[in-house]
Amino acid sequence: MTEAELRAALQPHTFWDTEIDRIDFDKNARFVIERVYTRADMPEIWAVQKFYGRKKVEEALKQVRCMDHLTLNWVSKSLNIPLEEFRCYEGKPLDRSYLGY
Repeated sequence: MTEAELRAALQPHTFWDTEIDRIDFDKNARFVIERVYTRADMPEIWAVQKFYGRKKVEEALKQVRCMDHLTLNWVSKSLNIPLEEFRCYEGKPLDRSYLGY
């Protein structure tokens, strides 16, 4: 997949705060991968994975600082990566004692 094909596959609402035509896809690979995996739909995800390759996508997602639990679990299962390998994963259980029950 070429850079032009990737640009065409990405939706403008995914990059609402940035001009998509000005993104350097090589220099800002981690930003693009993180944004697409956390805010886009499946066709965009497939396009990013096809453009960057699975290994680069895995390495970028492991370094994400903040990801909601649903997305984190989906990424973990779909890419077959243990949760513990993600930077944003917190292995400690939630302390519910303050809730009063």
